[in-house]
Amino acid sequence: MCKSLSCHDTHNMTTLSWFSFSFSIVLCVCTVSLNALLIVAVFGKRKKVFKKSIFYKLLFNITFADLLTGIITDVGSISFHFKEAKKIVISRNEVYLVHVGLFMFSNVSIFSMALICVDRIIALIKPIEYRKGLSDRICILLLVSTWFISFLLVLPYFYIKYVCYLTVFSFTLVFVTFIALVLMVYLYKTRFTLLCNLDKMSSTSVESYKSNQINDAISKERRFQIDIWNKKKNYDLQNVSQLNENVRPKQPINQQSFRCSENKTKIKSYSAEKRVNQSFIIMLIVFLATYFPSCCVTLYINTCEQCNCSLIHILRDFTYLSLLSSALWRSINFAVRIITLKKRIKEIINQIKCVLLCSSAF
Repeated sequence: MCKSLSCHDTHNMTTLSWFSFSFSIVLCVCTVSLNALLIVAVFGKRKKVFKKSIFYKLLFNITFADLLTGIITDVGSISFHFKEAKKIVISRNEVYLVHVGLFMFSNVSIFSMALICVDRIIALIKPIEYRKGLSDRICILLLVSTWFISFLLVLPYFYIKYVCYLTVFSFTLVFVTFIALVLMVYLYKTRFTLLCNLDKMSSTSVESYKSNQINDAISKERRFQIDIWNKKKNYDLQNVSQLNENVRPKQPINQQSFRCSENKTKIKSYSAEKRVNQSFIIMLIVFLATYFPSCCVTLYINTCEQCNCSLIHILRDFTYLSLLSSALWRSINFAVRIITLKKRIKEIINQIKCVLLCSSAF
């Protein structure tokens, strides 16, 4: 059993309440605005981005859960800590809203992250089958299942204490994230690098084979020219130049340009796939960075036998706000690392600037 102290949900430390209140406001504004931009960016290029692969559908699922975190959980945290600072009575339902919202939307992000991990593993191990994609019905079923399972996993919260549930929640999340991170880094360093090297080797061998064929053809034509020159020494320079033009082998210009464009397309696809894999690895690191401190804090709370309620409330607020901030860090990672969304967000911001400038001019 969890050895947590039987402290109340509220406390009398006004400074801590005002700090949590201010920090929740900053989180709410940043989380809602950035995740709203990401959702608009995903749906703005619906045919090119949203229907491209299940990766973007799962990314939208995480972004939508983080948006609800900002709208519901962050707003509930603002109201909770404001009433706590003003010493206003807080109902039990408000406490449930703050806690359940955090766990519910975090669970959705966790399951979506696990599905993205499976998606990335299939993309690295079986890239040909991965390009076939999944049907829309299966994708919708997977997205709905993340919300349904997340709701079921929140139900034990009502039967055990907040600190106990937070302990199990944090340790499970850190364990799953660590396993996914190790697996992804291993596959990225071995499988993805191997695929890139094999493609480069194959393209290089094809190019060398075709260049050898061209060189053989040129050497044959040169020998043919020498034979003609030895037989007919009285040719004038004009006839020789005409002969050279007629005999010179025609370079496969169209084939070369096609091969160059094909190689450029492969390089772009590999670089895009590389950035997607790197973004997912960074997202796993962000998960660990935000949830691992909560594991340490909750473990300390449950094992500390001489802690007073003031220290418990400070550690609770620290843990809660660190978990709440993970929604913001995930959206920052997506907006910075994924090029397609980054370009779309810049376009949206430029459009907003133009609208504001036009409205201010009138």
